[in-house]
Amino acid sequence: MCTVLNHGSYTPENFVMDKFGVGHLAFGLTETRGLPIWNLEGSKIVAMTGTILNSEAEYKKLLNINPKTKYLSNNLEFILHGLMQDRKAVHNFLRALNGVFIIALYDVDDQELVIVNDKFGMKPLFYYYEKSKFLFASEMKALLCDEEIEREINWDGWHDRFAYGYLIGTKTLFKDIWALPNASILTLKNGKVSMEKYWSYNEIAVDRKHSERYFVNEGIKSIRQAIEKWTRHLNECVVFLSGGYDSRCITAYVKESTDINFETFTTKQSRSDGIYAEQVSKCLKINNTYIPLPRDMYERYFIKLVYLLDGACSSHDWIWIMPLIETFEEHRTNLDGIGGDVLLGGLYVSRRNLKNVHDDYDLASILDHELRCFARRPLGKYYHLIGSLRPPNAYDFFDNSLQAKLKPRKSSILKEVKTIRKDDNRVTVFIFKNRTKNLVSPGPSNLISIKMQNYFPFLEMNLVEFALSIPPKMKVPHKKLYCKILKKAFPRVMKIKSTNDLPACAKVLDEIEQRITAYLPAPILEVVQKIYDTPKTLLIKTEIDVKRIDYLITLLNNLTIPAFVKKNALIEYTREYLNRKMDPVFFLEPVVEFCVWYNLFVLGKSPKDLFASIYRHST
Repeated sequence: MCTVLNHGSYTPENFVMDKFGVGHLAFGLTETRGLPIWNLEGSKIVAMTGTILNSEAEYKKLLNINPKTKYLSNNLEFILHGLMQDRKAVHNFLRALNGVFIIALYDVDDQELVIVNDKFGMKPLFYYYEKSKFLFASEMKALLCDEEIEREINWDGWHDRFAYGYLIGTKTLFKDIWALPNASILTLKNGKVSMEKYWSYNEIAVDRKHSERYFVNEGIKSIRQAIEKWTRHLNECVVFLSGGYDSRCITAYVKESTDINFETFTTKQSRSDGIYAEQVSKCLKINNTYIPLPRDMYERYFIKLVYLLDGACSSHDWIWIMPLIETFEEHRTNLDGIGGDVLLGGLYVSRRNLKNVHDDYDLASILDHELRCFARRPLGKYYHLIGSLRPPNAYDFFDNSLQAKLKPRKSSILKEVKTIRKDDNRVTVFIFKNRTKNLVSPGPSNLISIKMQNYFPFLEMNLVEFALSIPPKMKVPHKKLYCKILKKAFPRVMKIKSTNDLPACAKVLDEIEQRITAYLPAPILEVVQKIYDTPKTLLIKTEIDVKRIDYLITLLNNLTIPAFVKKNALIEYTREYLNRKMDPVFFLEPVVEFCVWYNLFVLGKSPKDLFASIYRHST
């Protein structure tokens, strides 16, 4: 299993004994190297991956250890000591752990396995269980090394993938494999698996007592303290500098408040990223390396990306980062800004106003609509709508027997919504628990980790809890509270425009949208508003990437296509769209992505085999 996960220059560290085995891949950057470790009696063994931010003094206070005691020397020894307490003490200990991690503890005498993850679950872990076997790994592909696992497709998972671009909740793309929920304690004993939570997002209530001024001042302090905790032991690092707020905030802190030797890199996620990143680097007087995206990006990375991400989220969301990863030197640390924008920037629910955030069904309906629209945005496109009132979806190209399972329904979202406390921050909690965890975090966890260790300054425990306590009305529109915090904390870089600055653009589009609404016939306008968030989306046009579409068709013609996929209909529809000068990628790419995933994970082909097959046929 370790071999399958070794995508870079890792050092494998394995321990196998009767009925239990654990493996770990390390760069040697952290103090977790040398896993696993035993207690003094040789009855318990612990392993960990990830980073914990607690200081030695905090550990000793948690464990009621004399501050002068020196026999506990690193994270793992403190963790082992903490997990050997009674149940209540273990819960309190885990609630105080600050960081992103997975811990596995095995009791040899009792033959009991305990697995825990961090409060927010941003370090992925997947598990498979049947009566005589329990397997767990940080990537799903490692579990499939066991040939006894039936590779039965989970169509509920593919419903989410096609609808939203990622999975909702703890489901995966296979029926018998599950993702570990956040803040969980999973216990395997006497052949039975049990699960309990040691913390919940529902413990965070919205703070309606304090003023905006208070939240600005606390926000400045919380952000600075969070970045300081994640960077306190670093000598050098790398930052991906985009045109947004999160990365410039981290870059400014590292430059102005530390002596860390660091580099920044930028690529073209949007037209403005390169421009704004260059201005930030000049303002801070740092060297920033711009990495252009190659024209043959899909040919080079598409298959590999589906494999590395286990197919669990849209490749389009992460393909841009692959050229950056190729550029990096190995064994470095990446400071990643995931989470900051969602937590502090807030989420604007569209003009289809949410009447009652406390109503489960109302909230689920709006979220389902919003997330479907958001998932289609990067993939192209809306301007075909006038010529075709009912644009195709990915599920249209599957057999009728499967379409019922793949057609739009809000059951996944409703199930998740019902678990979230009825408070004003429900939308932010939902997006953080699902989109940030299942779409955003796999980028660092599965891709960047090929070369580097990842640190997440915005995933510091106190900062997250503070951000979720801010009343959402203070955050929107246009991330107003986040802007005020950053302008006070990092005034130099906040004078530069950002890709997050959309008020002017939004105002112009609103004016044009009013004219569209006034002139569109009522029946067409009704259909537009059912399918998209607003008629404004009709204004968004993009150039058709013919090279990308040609490659997707080449894949389709050279892969093993399952009988339940309507390949001929998909190709015919694609040609018809191209003849009308409309972009078919929004329905073509997800189906091709499924076919690549099917070849890799259901049929068990390797990425090299697929590359060789495509190259042989294309030449």
